[in-house]
Amino acid sequence: MFTYQNTIREIMSCEGIKRSIGIFFPEITDRFVSEKYLDQPLVIVEKEVKMPWGAPFQAGDLIESANRISNMLQGTDDYEFVPLWCETFSGCYMPEAAKNNEETVCLMATKANRGGKKPTVILCPGGKICQSKCGTVWGGPG
Repeated sequence: MFTYQNTIREIMSCEGIKRSIGIFFPEITDRFVSEKYLDQPLVIVEKEVKMPWGAPFQAGDLIESANRISNMLQGTDDYEFVPLWCETFSGCYMPEAAKNNEETVCLMATKANRGGKKPTVILCPGGKICQSKCGTVWGGPG
């Protein structure tokens, strides 16, 4: 379980989190956090790093996203990723956000009773695939 005492480098050291974190929390280190903050506890990062629009770095959102992915990897989360166009589905699918290909477009659905009316979110980092598959760009210009 990640907390405000963890660092970005600690969180990103888990391959599964590193692979999928961009779906929930895009461009962490690429645009918002400089190298000098990667080994600082998130409580410090949140106080010292500002987003381009002036708000504090959203450390709580990063922690929540990392914990959700960690729980999904362990099979203890109520949600799971379900690929939309991937023909091979192992039951523990973790999309790689950086790929931005058809295997990245997925549902985040509740495990129990997927056929009923349960919360589901369509995830499409970048939007390229939804543009080509659905005719609509979701998630940005790709």
